Amino acid sequence: MPPDKAPEFAKYPMVTANNLRSRKDRPKRVKMLTRDFIEDSLYNPNYGYFSKQAVIFNPGEAFEFNRIRDELDFQKILGQRYTDFEDKLDDKDFNETRQLWHTPTELFRPYYGEAMARYLVTNYMLAHHPFTDLTIYELGAGNGTLMLNILDYIRDVYPDVYERTKYRIIEISSALAALQSSHLKSSAASRGHAGHVEIINKSIFNWDIYVGAPCYFIALEVFDNFAHDAIRYDPFTEQPHQGMVLIDDEGEFYEFYTKDIDPVADRFLRVRHAACSKPFKHPLSGSRLIRNLRSRLPFAPNLTVPEYIPTRLMQFFDTLRDYFPQHQLITSDFNELPGRIPGYSSPVVQTRYQRRTVPVRTPFVQQGYFDIIFPVDFSVMEDIYQAITGKLTRVMSHKEFLQRWAYIDETRTISGENPMLSWYKNASTMLGHNYHQAMNVDWEDQDAYAKEVHETTHSAYCWNFFPPASAKGTWLLKEQAEADSAEFLRFCENHRALEKMGSQLRERQTSLDVEAVKDGKKKKWKQELGNLESKFEKWYREHEEIYAKISEAWSWE
Repeated sequence: MPPDKAPEFAKYPMVTANNLRSRKDRPKRVKMLTRDFIEDSLYNPNYGYFSKQAVIFNPGEAFEFNRIRDELDFQKILGQRYTDFEDKLDDKDFNETRQLWHTPTELFRPYYGEAMARYLVTNYMLAHHPFTDLTIYELGAGNGTLMLNILDYIRDVYPDVYERTKYRIIEISSALAALQSSHLKSSAASRGHAGHVEIINKSIFNWDIYVGAPCYFIALEVFDNFAHDAIRYDPFTEQPHQGMVLIDDEGEFYEFYTKDIDPVADRFLRVRHAACSKPFKHPLSGSRLIRNLRSRLPFAPNLTVPEYIPTRLMQFFDTLRDYFPQHQLITSDFNELPGRIPGYSSPVVQTRYQRRTVPVRTPFVQQGYFDIIFPVDFSVMEDIYQAITGKLTRVMSHKEFLQRWAYIDETRTISGENPMLSWYKNASTMLGHNYHQAMNVDWEDQDAYAKEVHETTHSAYCWNFFPPASAKGTWLLKEQAEADSAEFLRFCENHRALEKMGSQLRERQTSLDVEAVKDGKKKKWKQELGNLESKFEKWYREHEEIYAKISEAWSWE
């Protein structure tokens, strides 16, 4: 901090993002922690990025990937739809600083949402059906597209499950909450979901309702916009210093660091140190001798480069533990980002001007006009989540998740390329499970422990697939159960599709005047029906063993 700003630093009040939520103007003559500045910039109701500036791209009709030549052709079509979308917005309200971005949910709809729906239904049928409802929470739902895709799929394929499905969106942005409500009412098909949907315009960090029943909690591309603290270390003593920002009476920003670490950042550092099982990158990793030598060079800084720590993410896990004790977490986010500002786990800070992306090299920029996106260290996040909630988890690539749960043929181009799999290579998925790690169990008495869990959770899954000796064993068995169940659910879908198509063919044959139909067409219809019946018989033979296994897993006494 410049020496001439010391008197202002001593005089200006310390504020938080919560203190600023009621303000309509950007603050001046204050100081705050880096995480509060970031949260205020992104989420302030009156001038925040997501509240006032962000627009999520809607491509219109779903892309017909099977008719697209290759990925290059897809990029060309996507670019044209981007232009058309923004042209329509400019016709209504011209804006050179419109902040427009897209998500995989929008680009690959409905197939991406259907993959999520298959995962949800599979786990629900394994663990909770028929004892509880299928309750889904989605944090930060954007346009509401994922909600509609998931509910459409469950309604069309599993109507009995749909009757017991509740979908609740937790949305901090009033503008996006209104948009989600509008999309819910946009067509007869979507209006039919109204009785299953609740949109809650509230910050998850202000959540105060206890949800004791099992539920699924979806957070897609949410953690990358959670506020972080900036920490720099003394290279000799390794003492951490916490980042703050001073905003003077002209609205200029001055970054500085203090030895006084607030309780939230201090707790994160302690939890990470205790929980992380694998080495992670941070300013103090590497040789201490080399670090000391570099720090003694002329003009060397007296503190290390900053490290950005996800303190808000830790508090989110606290909320899940305290208010959603039986949740299952499904989250996907970026594990690496190009063009980040200097530092460890540092963000990308960028804006759009005249339809071009403009990156900058500091997070201390005009509040509300810049997106601040952090990469997620899934290894650290997984360990901290397990330590706070005590639940089992598994991390996989975005591609691996989709290969398992999506019908990838639907997004394959003519050339054989598959944009849904090849895009977002820098994203990962973490899946949590609703059963706590049994770290202190005497495994010689594991059957009694399994019975206790079975009786207290009323779960067939616990009884049939409880771990033999470890959390790793749990996931191996759970993965096999999920894989078998996923195959069985595909079998059920094929069965329903067969019945529907056969019925349509028979109706067509019956309703038409037989004499007016050419013999060749009648023969073709009969052949199609016969092929469908043969296909179903083949599917049934292939899946009989899976059907028996899943039936046994779903039954318990």
